[in-house]
Amino acid sequence: MVAGSGWVLDTSALVWFAQGRQYAYALVWEAMDHATTLVVPTSAIVVAKTVTPPDTHHVIDVLLNLPIIVRDEVDLSRADDIAQVLCSGPAHPGEEHELQTLAAFAAAHVVAVARLPGWAVISDNLATLHAFAGAAVEIKQLRETF
Repeated sequence: MVAGSGWVLDTSALVWFAQGRQYAYALVWEAMDHATTLVVPTSAIVVAKTVTPPDTHHVIDVLLNLPIIVRDEVDLSRADDIAQVLCSGPAHPGEEHELQTLAAFAAAHVVAVARLPGWAVISDNLATLHAFAGAAVEIKQLRETF
């Protein structure tokens, strides 16, 4: 479990960082300058590395090794939290395939972490995060310009 406050990076934030987008870099360096903790759910790492080219995975690895990064693992307690979030989300019968399911799992993991007081999500995927019932999480939206 994470404690304190900071930002939760979702899959889109990791992808933006891997792509070298300046806004994502600026958020990370701002966090470094202010010793702000960045939590990265391990499920978001899996999805980010699934949707980005293998030659960018080292960029994600550099991010994950920064001293302000805390990885949120799926233990029994977190599994219960994620299951609760997933059960509150939209159902898409017939549309599901493995990557969509994995992406929904990662988004639910992000929401489960961000429900803790003092945590905001860094994301460009507001609709997905807000699709979960009761997902009253603060979101700091990724954008192309400062």
